[in-house]
Amino acid sequence: MNFVLDGYVIALGWIIALVICMGVAIPILIWIIDKLVVGINIAKELKKKNIAVAIVLASVIIGFSMIVSLVIS
Repeated sequence: MNFVLDGYVIALGWIIALVICMGVAIPILIWIIDKLVVGINIAKELKKKNIAVAIVLASVIIGFSMIVSLVIS
């Protein structure tokens, strides 16, 4: 019985650690992409509801998340 509870506690700890890491990494990634893309202010374009910029940014975030998941597994 304690083995099951220990597994849940360990899984919860990993989830909390990954949420914190991704919460730090994704804003840094967005900042890097904003600096690499010359001539387009991503924040301004998102405020203007530019769907194309939102799709590209979402693709970058999903790709980054997939790379992170491959690295940790």
